[in-house]
Amino acid sequence: MRFLIVIFILFEFSFSELIKEMEFNANVLNIKQIRKDFLISLDNGEIEILDENFTQKMNYKFPKIKTYFGDLIESRIFSADLLDDEILVLLSSDFGAQKLEILGKKDFDLKSENFKNAFFINKNLAILADLSGEIYFFDLQNGKMSDPIKISSSSLSSVEISPNRKILVLASEGGKVYVFDIISKTILSQKSLHKDRIHDLAISSNLKIATGANDKSASFFDFKNDIVKNFESEFLVYAVSIGENGKTLAYQSSENGDITLINTQNFEISNIIKTNDGNLGSIILNNDFIVTSNFDKKIKIWSIK
Repeated sequence: MRFLIVIFILFEFSFSELIKEMEFNANVLNIKQIRKDFLISLDNGEIEILDENFTQKMNYKFPKIKTYFGDLIESRIFSADLLDDEILVLLSSDFGAQKLEILGKKDFDLKSENFKNAFFINKNLAILADLSGEIYFFDLQNGKMSDPIKISSSSLSSVEISPNRKILVLASEGGKVYVFDIISKTILSQKSLHKDRIHDLAISSNLKIATGANDKSASFFDFKNDIVKNFESEFLVYAVSIGENGKTLAYQSSENGDITLINTQNFEISNIIKTNDGNLGSIILNNDFIVTSNFDKKIKIWSIK
């Protein structure tokens, strides 16, 4: 009888339907949802923007870059961000350097080669994070960079900005999460959520944070109410997401690419999606569907109604 009950529970929680599959010109590095648009970075130096119906709005491929050996290779996209009609891209340039580009408008050569992420604060100002645990403010009008602000003595492994662009959340190789106020330029909180490297993090509009790490766990951190909950996984957690209102958390929970959805009001499992896609590169959680990628040329859209 106990076995039958377990089977029934798994069946109840495993309802999901693959409703759409899209293929691109190269492997998908990252997916971000900004407002209603999806910003997709590919490993051939290409950027795609899809609208809420997954119709292509824009496609751009960066030129190839030169190596010290005289070869031409594809430019590597480290991060991309979207603000209104402008796209900010941190990418590799000639001879191992990096540059910051406002697509179609201007670009800036960067002195360091260790930047990990770049985000718009507004159309005149960006914030950059590097691997050494430091962040910088970057003036997009004159190309001037501020002095560094030290966040962590450990390398940064994942960085995200809040939807209102006032809070930066940074995760370290050591499993700690830092909440940084962009306006006051101060660290508001630091929490040790994991015992090992954090692979991915997500932040909702009401400052609820999801993380996934090497220690086979996902974490939920409600910054405003100082609540932390941890959830076990069968495998390393490479991808997480959190709903816009923070009421649902999603994380990779198995080596096969299962996604477990957690109701953050009672911390119970609300659904399990069996993607059978192995390690996931990105999870984007919406009210009625989830978007996933797993380092190949496809993204998949799953119904969770």
